[in-house]
Amino acid sequence: MDEKWAKLVNIDDPIEAAIIQDILKNEGVETKSRLKDNAEYMKHITGNILSTQGIDIFVVEKDIENATEIIRIYREEIQVEEDDI
Repeated sequence: MDEKWAKLVNIDDPIEAAIIQDILKNEGVETKSRLKDNAEYMKHITGNILSTQGIDIFVVEKDIENATEIIRIYREEIQVEEDDI
């Protein structure tokens, strides 16, 4: 049976998108990502991620609530660290 995927979030920064996917993977949540606009095509040509519309991160539908909570905690931790600067 094919699992249904749901869009979790759109991230502008490719580094942050990779960090989020890594965090989710470490928590046992499988992810897929897709670049918006023509960035996927340009990535294959140039090797760079050049997207003006960000990167969509998807998770299996059954994991959406867990993944949303993981991202919320991650963003809260980042905010606390930025406040300490």
